Formats: sequence, structure tokens, C-alpha cells
Amino acid sequence: MAVLLTWTPELELFARQYHELKATFPLTSDFSFESSTEPALFNGSWFVNLSQPDATYRNAFNQRFGYLPYSQMELGDVLLKLIVHAYEQTEDKARLPNTAELAKNLREIKDLPTPLGPISIDQQGVISGKYALKIVRDGKIVQAED
Repeated sequence: MAVLLTWTPELELFARQYHELKATFPLTSDFSFESSTEPALFNGSWFVNLSQPDATYRNAFNQRFGYLPYSQMELGDVLLKLIVHAYEQTEDKARLPNTAELAKNLREIKDLPTPLGPISIDQQGVISGKYALKIVRDGKIVQAED
């Protein structure tokens, strides 16, 4: 299996070479297949992406900026929300927290509501939340079935 962590145009260049060589090992990726200009090159390949943001977030974003958020823009909002939450949990509000305090506060986040669903961070710093398993079928990105 090859995990492709690249973007257009390298993503499509690799896929064309893969097909020219008649390679048969599976391809997968994070969310980069979703941004491909030629998703048909990845027919049959599955990948993991962020969960679909809630409609309230998308509508509020559209109202404020006049367009819907691009793919992965919600992730930036989620990361900022995590950092702001960690700052707000500091006990001494008269000063900025140091790195150790921020890390501690981040590791205590449990089910923080975000545009992508609740996010938690465990004591090792592993972030957990919703995700979407997708597959490329007939040149289209679709939700993988259970």
C-alpha cells in the first residue's frame, strides 16, 4: 500500500505513472484525493477525511464572508478553538500561560464542541473526533458504506 501525502499536480503525476506501470498495490491518502483535479485516477481507492461540518457553521461562514468554506478550512477554526479554550482554562487570568500550562490544558479537553463535532485530547496528546471514510467511485468522491 502507498499512502500519498501530496497535492495537485504531483498527486496526478504519480497516479498516471502508477497506471502506466500497471501497478496493483493499493493507494490511499488523507484528504488529498478530494482536492484532485482528476479523481478518476484514484477509482477504487479509499481515504480518510474530516467529518462533514455542521450546517450551522457553514451557513454562518457564508453569511459572514459571502462564500462557503473551502475543503479543510473548518480544521483551522477547530485548531484555533482548541488553543483559545486552552488559554481560557488558565487559572491566573492576569498573565499568559506558559507552554507547560497550555499543554496541560489541551490534554484535559474532553468533547469540546467544534464545527466538525466534539473533539477530545488524551494525556498523550492524541486528538480524537469524528472522521469520514470515503472512496473514489466512477471518478466521484463518495462516502464509504459500512
